[in-house]
Amino acid sequence: MLSEVMEHFGLNREFRKSGYYETEHQKQMFKDIKATIYSGHLVALAGIIGCGKTTTLRRLFDVLEKEGKILVSKSLSVDKGRATLQTLIAALFYDLSTDKEIKIPLMGEKRERELRDLIKKGKKPVALFVDEAHDLHHNTLTGLKRLIEVVEDGGGILSVVLAGHPKLKNDLRRSTMEEIGYRVTVFSLEGLVGSQREYDVEQLSLFDLLADEASPVAEVHTSWDRAVEREKNSRTRFAQRSIKPEEVQQELIESDQILGTEQDVEEFVRAACERLNSSLIKQKQGWLLTNPPQCLQSVIGSQSRLLTFTTPAAEKVEYVGRNHPIVEKLARYLLESALENITDPIAARSGLTVTDAVEKRTTLLLLRLRHLLESSKHQDLLAEECLVVGFTNPPSNPIWLAPNEAISLLRTSQPVGDRPLAIKQIEVSELLGRIGELQPDLELFAKERSLALSQSHRRVRAITKEGQIKVKPQLPMDILGVYILQPGQRRTNT
Repeated sequence: MLSEVMEHFGLNREFRKSGYYETEHQKQMFKDIKATIYSGHLVALAGIIGCGKTTTLRRLFDVLEKEGKILVSKSLSVDKGRATLQTLIAALFYDLSTDKEIKIPLMGEKRERELRDLIKKGKKPVALFVDEAHDLHHNTLTGLKRLIEVVEDGGGILSVVLAGHPKLKNDLRRSTMEEIGYRVTVFSLEGLVGSQREYDVEQLSLFDLLADEASPVAEVHTSWDRAVEREKNSRTRFAQRSIKPEEVQQELIESDQILGTEQDVEEFVRAACERLNSSLIKQKQGWLLTNPPQCLQSVIGSQSRLLTFTTPAAEKVEYVGRNHPIVEKLARYLLESALENITDPIAARSGLTVTDAVEKRTTLLLLRLRHLLESSKHQDLLAEECLVVGFTNPPSNPIWLAPNEAISLLRTSQPVGDRPLAIKQIEVSELLGRIGELQPDLELFAKERSLALSQSHRRVRAITKEGQIKVKPQLPMDILGVYILQPGQRRTNT
């Protein structure tokens, strides 16, 4: 059958042997993956069978190997279900060692120490590639995350690039995998979705077959057009095609509030870079980052970049969305700094600000909530989100602000005066000593939020005809930040 089709269209070799083709989505994802590898991360490339995961993985491996800026290694183990951390460490030894006879220590402690020294000796970041990673045991995935940290502590950089079915992405979001959540960056490969016609033209052009309207290529295009028309008329392939915008408008609004809009991303990146003494300069087509902060140079290098936070991006202007490595690296760096550096953090977890934005003393809390999503059809998932709440009055009798008011104060409050450091420390210390009095109200917030999420899922799943899920709050919630707003008046010059 294949030979007859090829003869009819005048082809002398198969499409799969005609070269490598990338969609715009794949090109951008390719750049993002390369940038993420420089930071020492678990990178997961997930997609359905046939979408091009293995091809993309090979392409990335070949490009990095050719560039020579990153040392690459590949696990050749066929049975990934039985592959252990020791198996993957062995792959690193075999590919990175320059010795004629490779001896891998049997003792775990010695093996990890020698691998750490081997990577540091190479003086370049290392990327380990693992295909069919959806079969890896969760203990192996956790072990890889810890191995990355061991190498990092020794002054090296190790990233692990995993490719697998959508099961891999789902496994990494399970509640039992919470330990590696902040270390993994997930990319979804969409294959040729939306680019089938361009792929057709690209591949046929390799055979010099782009001819007149009577040519076999024209027949191919006509067939594509017919298929597109049939798809438009079909309501059975995807239930989402029957969804009306107004039916999910509330969910879309809430998603933007939780995940952040383009404006939120822009404000965050600009503020973060300014804190790190690397301001963005406004240009006609975007923002110029002339001197990237030190924490970003392992991801994007030290060269200047022209960025934009809105789409579509102009040519040679890099779009920065909320999943961009720049945003991820800045967020991680600032959070780790706030958690670890208690003397002079870049972003403080607590503080007292004298401001004219309030008329009475107001306290804002930055909370981290966890929700367990239980489904009879799928594995349980652990979801996280941050929430800003605020109150006036003492903690024993708080008067809670509306959610929008609390967020607005956090964003817009500007200092108009100051207090001595010792006074601010006493004020914050006294508040922290009474934070337990807020626990009943905070637990109520968590339960109300889980109920709201459950109702949102119920509305959407009623439209998509999917099964229902249960949303359970995981208590107690974490308090990431405590900020006191003290009323004050702006001084005027007389």
